[in-house]
Formats: sequence, C-alpha cells, structure tokens
Amino acid sequence: MKETTITELSYSKKEWGQEQQSWSTRSEFFVTLHDREDRKQQVVNFLAFINEHNLLPVPANESIRTLDIGCGVGDYALGLSQEGYHAHGIDLATGMVQGAKQIADKEQTLLTLFIGPWSEELRQSQNWDHAFDLVYSIFCPVMLDFDNLAAMTKASKGKCLLLAFADRKDTIVEYLRTIFVPKQDLPMDANTDAIIDYIKTIGQNVEATYQVATERESLDIDKAVEYFALRVMDDFDGTKEELYAKLKEALAPFTKESIVTNETEDTILWLSWEPK
Repeated sequence: MKETTITELSYSKKEWGQEQQSWSTRSEFFVTLHDREDRKQQVVNFLAFINEHNLLPVPANESIRTLDIGCGVGDYALGLSQEGYHAHGIDLATGMVQGAKQIADKEQTLLTLFIGPWSEELRQSQNWDHAFDLVYSIFCPVMLDFDNLAAMTKASKGKCLLLAFADRKDTIVEYLRTIFVPKQDLPMDANTDAIIDYIKTIGQNVEATYQVATERESLDIDKAVEYFALRVMDDFDGTKEELYAKLKEALAPFTKESIVTNETEDTILWLSWEPK
C-alpha cells in the first residue's frame, strides 16, 4: 500500500517561523478533535455540499486531484481520499501536517502533503497551473487575502471552494478578549461582500451561500482551560502555568460544578466558483 508523503517546500523560516510555531503548538488538540462526532459531521456536510453542487467529477478515482489550502490535520482531505480522490494538502505548520500523516496512517488513507505558506510564488514553484480538479480552503485566515485567492484560482482546472466566517459570536472568547486583548494580524471574520465581488472579477459561475451554525458546548474546567488557552496563548506573556491559572480565574463566571458552558453562533460563507 502507498504511504502518505510529506514534502517541505522552500520558504523563509525567518519570515514564517513564529506563525508556524504558533499553529504547530495547537496541532495536538486538532488531532484529538478529529475523532469528535461534531468534527466528523462537519466533514460529512462538506462532502454533501461538494456532491450537491457538482464540484468534483464522479465517480471518484485517483486521477482526480484535490488540494486543501491550510489543511490542518487533514480532516477534509481525508474525507475526499476515502471517497476515492487523490487528495493533496498544504499547511504552514509542521505539527499540523505531521498530525495529518499520523491520522492518515492510522486510518490507512493516502494523502499527499506539503509544508509551506500559500502564495503565488509557491504555486508557481510547484507548477500548479490548472493542476487540480478542486482547490478549496476552510477557515484559513490567509485566504482572506485577494492575492492568495487569485493563486488559488490559478491552481484549479475545475472548481474552487472557500469557507470563511462572515460573523462569529462566541460568548467566552468575546469575554476573554476584554482580558487578554488579542492582537491578530489576520482577521478571522471576513468582509464577505468584498470577497464575493473580487471573485467575480477572476472567476465565473460564482455561487455564494450563507449558513448559520449554533452550538452550546459543555466542557469540564480542565478541558476548557486547555481549549481556550489555544485561543489566547499568542497574546499572553508568561508561562503555560500562569496562563492556565489566569484562564481558570477568568472562566469562573461560566463555570458551575466544574463544568464550563459556552454558546457560539457562526455565520459561514460557502463560496464556489470556476476559473475564467
């Protein structure tokens, strides 16, 4: 049986090292997230959307190639591979890509993985000119950049798909921001109207759909501290122990009998198009 491969591409470690380390630190959590039922359902919904909107040729076979930009630990690429497509994934974080291989090997599923930051220069270096039947990206902040969307479009010979948060309402995260004062270089919430307008200049058969997803989640206090630490760790100067202690104190208003309850409401843009 063929094995999942990882290729590290050429890029500036000095320019990208801090962000790479930041996301790699989160990779262990995302590996454990892979087996959660809600995560599995997200992949099911993704595959259903692709089928309903005819974003890939059927039946699946290994000559039909897909590329996941910002693939993380590969949940969606794994879903496509298990359907029979030749699934590729690229992510800046070494830990994420290694996590994807770990899961793929465990599930005996083939992926072709790359480590590197998405850009037009990287696309050209790999000769990814109309190279994939479907190029997609799911909640990847760098894909809110128009140049990266253009590079994404050039890599496709069939369809493109972007999922982005148009709006996020997270009770606890919004509260924690008042304490930790996050300073993000790249927003997680997209100006979706501007993105759609731009895609119409470089693509055709553009389809935009908005979905609202609500969730009420309960975690024991230790798991909650571990999870929310991932959301604020880049903005905290101190040790891990100090961060956990401050978070446990901050989560007290949301904690009852050692259980933390959080409510979220996400408005998600599903945007598909074809290259002109």
